[in-house]
Amino acid sequence: MDTLTNLKTFLQVAESGGFSAAGRALGVATSVVTKRVDQLEHSTKAQLFVRSTRSVTLTDAGQNWLSRVKLLLADADDVMSALSDSDVGLQGPLRVKMPTTLTILFLSDIVAKFQKKYPKISLEIVLTDRPVNPAVEGFDVALGAFGTSYKDVTDFILCPLRRYLCASPGYVASAPKLKHPRDLQSHTTLSFQPTGNSWAFESKDGPIQVTVSPSINANEAHLLFTCAMAGNGIAILPEYLAMPAFRDGTLVNVLENYTPLDYAIKAQVPTARALVRRISAFINFLQESFLPEPPWYRRP
Repeated sequence: MDTLTNLKTFLQVAESGGFSAAGRALGVATSVVTKRVDQLEHSTKAQLFVRSTRSVTLTDAGQNWLSRVKLLLADADDVMSALSDSDVGLQGPLRVKMPTTLTILFLSDIVAKFQKKYPKISLEIVLTDRPVNPAVEGFDVALGAFGTSYKDVTDFILCPLRRYLCASPGYVASAPKLKHPRDLQSHTTLSFQPTGNSWAFESKDGPIQVTVSPSINANEAHLLFTCAMAGNGIAILPEYLAMPAFRDGTLVNVLENYTPLDYAIKAQVPTARALVRRISAFINFLQESFLPEPPWYRRP
């Protein structure tokens, strides 16, 4: 039994909606398609399709199997194409987690250019601002700026990410004088939920950590940015949001002698899948897009 051929036939039947249509697409007789699916069902001891005179539909077992078969066949094609020096024909699914605000402002352009270069790669982009273990949650790549690392996951650093303690000029003028991070406990703060309410700073005297009680606790950075500009309080914001606001005067950098700990934007890939060519092509494309500097430094 040619398992790979049978799996391709299963996928074609699922996508064509029938055995005859699958046979026409594959260039074989309907009886051959039926035999291949029967062999799969026998080897898996599960019924994959519900067959009637009018339609063919996936069973629950077949539906649950479908995405895994697509991934398996894409990886098989990847192995075969590795014999070629060219990666132009790369194909298959690519599931990527990305941070919301950073993607909307900058990474969406990178995704668009990647998809144009590799049109046969089907991208599933999930925007979320929490740490994600790609090996556990079924992602090929997880982008973020958290310090978390995971077992059996490889980190690819794209660039450092500076962060700043920010407030509007109006808030600074009306609020108590802020001289030290511990003074934040008597101020209105706006906190990024995924990094928590324990804010860490670097200073000439060493690291300092302060626990704040925020008036707004949100899992999306642009909301905090908007609230800070409106004078609602003090927030720690990434440089791609803070720097333009510093330039136009809508935000100011407070406590310049105490800087929030820098993060790093990184792409995390399950180590077992890091050499899959469509995944490594995406990582290489990301790395090249961040050279010689992050894209927000190049934005006018």
